[in-house]
Amino acid sequence: MKKESTTKIYVSHGSEWPEHEDFLVGNKEGLKTLIDSINEAIENGESKNDLYEFVGVRCLDTCFFEKNQEKASILNSIMGWSILFFVGCVFLIGIITIIGWF
Repeated sequence: MKKESTTKIYVSHGSEWPEHEDFLVGNKEGLKTLIDSINEAIENGESKNDLYEFVGVRCLDTCFFEKNQEKASILNSIMGWSILFFVGCVFLIGIITIIGWF
């Protein structure tokens, strides 16, 4: 469903401009193409329309987003606390060494 036209299509994330930071921005033609791409992705799972900075649109299952928000495993927690403990020990040794110099 590629659109062949002489008008340029612009769609971008607004993070490049502070006033548009949390927005998806584009010109009228780009946003219309985005709508078409979104509808195609909902129907077929994916759309590969050229959307300026983006190569297409994908429709993902809800579980994809929920999976990324799961709690960290016990192993990750142990590793994190171990690193924090090590850094704390190094800091404490540094403080004791500095006090010993006086």
